[in-house]
Amino acid sequence: MARPNVQLNSEALDALLKGTGVQKELKRRVDAAAKAAGPGYEGTVTVGSTRALGKVTAETPQAARDNAKNHTLMRVRDQLRG
Repeated sequence: MARPNVQLNSEALDALLKGTGVQKELKRRVDAAAKAAGPGYEGTVTVGSTRALGKVTAETPQAARDNAKNHTLMRVRDQLRG
């Protein structure tokens, strides 16, 4: 069986991964995870050099202590999967 010769269009792929649709979906997911984590957690979306990136962080000292003690962000990571 012959191997297919696939060449990706890197510019188009970068544009897709940085697109507004991807950013909106990331924002929806990180907001859901931040809400599940509780007060003091915040979700943000940024655009990197090759793709949009989403993250949830503990923004208050109380949330940081809660995360250190209970591993809250690890527990809500499944929220990011959809």
